[in-house]
Amino acid sequence: MSSAEVIKNFIDGEWRDCSSGKRIEVDDPSNGETVAVIAEAGPEEVHLAVAAADRVFRDRVLIDMHPYDRGRMLFRVADALEARSDEVAIINCIETGKALDLARGEVRTAVRYLRYYAGLADKL
Repeated sequence: MSSAEVIKNFIDGEWRDCSSGKRIEVDDPSNGETVAVIAEAGPEEVHLAVAAADRVFRDRVLIDMHPYDRGRMLFRVADALEARSDEVAIINCIETGKALDLARGEVRTAVRYLRYYAGLADKL
């Protein structure tokens, strides 16, 4: 992670900077170094995100999607997370200072939950 790169908010299908220009520095607790800089999500970003979620709900995108397809979508998310599990665990360690084994376990748990609910999608 580069401290010069500003990580933006993903809202309504695109990466957006914050309207306020405010930044949040994420520090490695083991040495105090800045490992990431993220765009703060303020009221404007919250409004945009809620409006996007409301539009998806009203357009019935997920409601009308066949349950089997919703499940497949969650399986793809689980597969993508699993494929990057080491990277996600390492970032988690750097950001929080927790042990790598614990972070890896958390990622495995997230993958397991995603797969569990993906499997339920066409059964409920």
